[in-house]
Amino acid sequence: MKYIKMWIFLITLIVITGCSKEVIKIEEDVYKKSQQILPDDTYIMSDINEDISLVYGESKTIYIKEDDEYIEVSKTLCSYPKIAPNESAIVFVTGEPDYPGELYLYNLKDHEKTMLLGNDEGSNTPKDVEWLDDKRLLVIRGFGHKAVRLGGEISIYNIETKEVIPLLVPAELSEYRTIKKKDDIFEIEYATWEDETLSKTNSKIIIYNITEIEKLVDK
Repeated sequence: MKYIKMWIFLITLIVITGCSKEVIKIEEDVYKKSQQILPDDTYIMSDINEDISLVYGESKTIYIKEDDEYIEVSKTLCSYPKIAPNESAIVFVTGEPDYPGELYLYNLKDHEKTMLLGNDEGSNTPKDVEWLDDKRLLVIRGFGHKAVRLGGEISIYNIETKEVIPLLVPAELSEYRTIKKKDDIFEIEYATWEDETLSKTNSKIIIYNITEIEKLVDK
């Protein structure tokens, strides 16, 4: 059962991230060779660049491996981190999809973690994030507090100015749920409830290229 869960964990992450880099299971004895011993868990590791690797635990924890040292990033139910195009930082969302969380940026150079967006007491909590470029993020935000709503609307967040600009607002009884970036293509999941009981949804994937996103920003 342990190994079945491990493989489900690995396959799920590959599907979610679309990761083309090598993903491996890190054996426990690898950690014991370092000065810092990581908590007992199943981890995967993917290279960010030649010097830094991303380590993500099945319990949704994040570490950075640099110079054979494991640096703790976050241990609070984190989404799988998204790496900046210039490999200078990672971003991730904490919390469950149906419960208030926050959006964080972790600078890989100075190892500083910054909260970019809070949850407005659950009324507008970050649900998913993806890099538009090195300075801007696409962020899904919506209602939290154990609601049936798992997504929300998509906004642009400017890391330098901290400005939030609405980009895609869903129709009534609809929401955007996930964003995946592959090269210059964004795959966005759009879900619509069949009726006002909010008991069943139909989902589809909407494709945008980066030029189309930029045109929406300029409107």
